[in-house]
Amino acid sequence: MIRQLTIDRIKSNLIKSGADLIEIFREDQRTKVSFICRCGKQRRGFLCSNLISKSTEALCEPCSLGKQLGNLKFRKKYSLEFIKERLRVDGAILVKRFSENENTYVSFICKCGLVRGKQEWSTIFNCGCRALCEACVLELNSGSNSKHWNSDLTENQRNTQYGGRSPKYKEWSKTILRKANYTCQLCGKKGGKLSAHHLYNWADYPDKRFDLSNGVAICRGHHIEFHRIYGKGNNTPEQFSEFTSNFRKVA
Repeated sequence: MIRQLTIDRIKSNLIKSGADLIEIFREDQRTKVSFICRCGKQRRGFLCSNLISKSTEALCEPCSLGKQLGNLKFRKKYSLEFIKERLRVDGAILVKRFSENENTYVSFICKCGLVRGKQEWSTIFNCGCRALCEACVLELNSGSNSKHWNSDLTENQRNTQYGGRSPKYKEWSKTILRKANYTCQLCGKKGGKLSAHHLYNWADYPDKRFDLSNGVAICRGHHIEFHRIYGKGNNTPEQFSEFTSNFRKVA
């Protein structure tokens, strides 16, 4: 049986850490606690002895890691090697580090392969924050985690209805246009209304939907004309090559 004094001390230390108690229990002959960290993540099986005798903060594992990194010397906090190592924890790769208005920023390749051009380093370094592109951050709050989630839809219905509006799709589209310097790859016109065209179409090739090599920037009018000729199913790079050849003959 867990003594009331022990329970009170555990609760007190959880409050000091900004954590919310879920339960206190016995496991493997040890008293353990489950709680919600101040960042919102849940942690289970934390040793109560650490909270009481060692005065350890009640933190989830990402926040605990963030605190350990924060205890390093300040000069290491912004060193190139330190930043690379911290990004590596989240599967990200540093592109560059730079400063603006006395703040340090980083550009990195997210674990999904997309580039995040600018993020303040302190937002990653602080407890609980992760090095993710905007699409992946938004994706954490989409799907079944979204308040708009409809469990009655099939996967195909969901992809057809929401695919073109998903954060990941929008990020993919922006990356395709940015790589092309916002220039139509057919007529060479820069700016205006551009579309990111899938060489292998969205519905029939789900594994290529966010492949950067599967996209090309073209004027919206050309995009509409392509699908008027070839339809919106079973599209291939060969069709686009043929469309390009015919376009140049006319031009």
